[in-house]
Amino acid sequence: MHIPDGYVGPQTYGIAYAIMLPVWAAASKVLRKNLSRKQIPILALGAAFCFVVMFLNVPVMGRMTAHPVGAGLVAIISGPWAACIAISAALAIQAVPFGDGGITTFGANCLNLAFIMPFISWGVFKLIIGSQPSQRRLWIASAVAGYIGIVAASAAVAMEIGLQPHIAGQGMYLPYSIGTSLKVMLIPHILIVGPIEAIITASAVTYVYRTESWRFTQHEPGVAGSVVKRLAVVAIILLLLTPLGVLLPQWFGAGAAWAEWGTEELHQMFGYVPQGIAKGIDFWKAPIPDYALPGNEATPVTILIIGLIGTTATLALGLGIGKLIFRKGEKDAAS
Repeated sequence: MHIPDGYVGPQTYGIAYAIMLPVWAAASKVLRKNLSRKQIPILALGAAFCFVVMFLNVPVMGRMTAHPVGAGLVAIISGPWAACIAISAALAIQAVPFGDGGITTFGANCLNLAFIMPFISWGVFKLIIGSQPSQRRLWIASAVAGYIGIVAASAAVAMEIGLQPHIAGQGMYLPYSIGTSLKVMLIPHILIVGPIEAIITASAVTYVYRTESWRFTQHEPGVAGSVVKRLAVVAIILLLLTPLGVLLPQWFGAGAAWAEWGTEELHQMFGYVPQGIAKGIDFWKAPIPDYALPGNEATPVTILIIGLIGTTATLALGLGIGKLIFRKGEKDAAS
């Protein structure tokens, strides 16, 4: 689901940035008005949750892998605008130190995972939950929201990749049409990753709100505190499961996610490396590429260590952004 540098051209990632810049501005404006001090840890933990859940690479058809995102959970718990900021923070930590997703394509990845997915998930959730939510309805609404959100995000990624031959011509980027890209992305997300996303989202949401309604999170300090504790438990459990992101692909002989290949893999697949990808793929040299410690391949132990480091960094970034927005909101209210 992460588009690397070089996989889409400036016409695509430029438009994505043009969309996301006002979206980030709007999200900050909304949160300056609505974010309370007690909600800042929820925003930060939402970012950390998304960072760690994306470690869970699962084998799909074609000897490839894919992963859940967690955007539906964050949108349900904190609202779509806070989710947009939280997921953008997680994607930034993934891209800059670890090279998971690009710098030029950061806007496109945020468009797909931090905007399209949480807002669609939130809309679906609100449509299903109704005015008198029960625990059963909460589970169903969360599951459907997570499922539809990730399928929609995968479709957006496929369309952006599939547009490249039409925009830049053959030989510049991946030679897949929109139809082929949609088929390759949608089938595994509809059949495998979507159900996993649904189960994670519904299970986490119903655990977080097992004794109180999600409706009161923003209004009752005690509820907000219990949500923070339970969301932290969910994030810790997922962190302990991160080695599965290495073990499952090894056990099933699965490789990289679709359209996240390196130059060697591209040359093996096509006999050449598309010009645009060859030019752009090394735009950013991440200090810890592919979540592997220097001089070592990723192993279950190193993934757990890197996961802990990345989760801590994401949590810190989320707290910093939340406090910055909150203080700006206080200044705006005082002026």
